[in-house]
Amino acid sequence: GPGLTGDERAKIGKRGQRLDESKPGSGLGLSIVADLAHLYKGRLELEPSPEGGLRARLELPAA
Repeated sequence: GPGLTGDERAKIGKRGQRLDESKPGSGLGLSIVADLAHLYKGRLELEPSPEGGLRARLELPAA
């Protein structure tokens, strides 16, 4: 895809926020992933990909 601006990346990380209201969905997916990552002492990063588009990186500590 075309990727996201910084403002769009911040918006989609918030519970109930969606960028395209014409598509079905609740806007919960990424906020749930971020909450679970935090619960397990990890993190979710959304950043521009060097190849274009969006890179989603989930980092969790080793067990």
